[in-house]
Amino acid sequence: MRKLKNFFRPYLQHLGILPSRINFLKILPKNAIGAELGVFQGELSEYLIKIAQPKLLYLVDPWWEIHGDFFPKWANVYNNNQRLSTKLAFERTQLAVTRAGGEDVVEYIVSDDILFLKKLPNNHLDWAYIDSTHQYQQTVMELNELNRIIKQEGIITGHDWEPEPTHRHHGVYKAVQEFCMKENWQVIRIDAQFTQWAIKRK
Repeated sequence: MRKLKNFFRPYLQHLGILPSRINFLKILPKNAIGAELGVFQGELSEYLIKIAQPKLLYLVDPWWEIHGDFFPKWANVYNNNQRLSTKLAFERTQLAVTRAGGEDVVEYIVSDDILFLKKLPNNHLDWAYIDSTHQYQQTVMELNELNRIIKQEGIITGHDWEPEPTHRHHGVYKAVQEFCMKENWQVIRIDAQFTQWAIKRK
């Protein structure tokens, strides 16, 4: 772990701290092809459309394919402590897309994101936003697939940057660090307040 921290120290010293999760999205290239991995109810999707103005946006979430009719109990906090229907979450996503005027640019993908990514050709995406399981192994697999799919000047960004080793989402932080060291990428922005991160090739 100390080796990883020392590797990232030169970059972390120069990272900007942005004031909100939405403002962070301004880092994304406009009029490009993007993917949101982990959509849930589409809260962020609306702003991805409004700010990045993509020409094509894949919204990828398993919804009922993995969870069945209802999400597990962790989702109750987002629905007034009541069981949250996966179909309702999908419908809320559709409404968010409509509010943003993104009906013509969005493609809904009801699938595990790794299965979907494996079907995409090399150098297909300009950017991707990861907000799926928040777990180490899934993030490792997502990054490995995106490494061939993201264009040379593209960006991978996401949620749950948790440097504290005891945090339940620390696996995302660990996976991103290891990926950058192995594949010659670098951290270009951190939003500590809303635990967001962005990386690109060196």
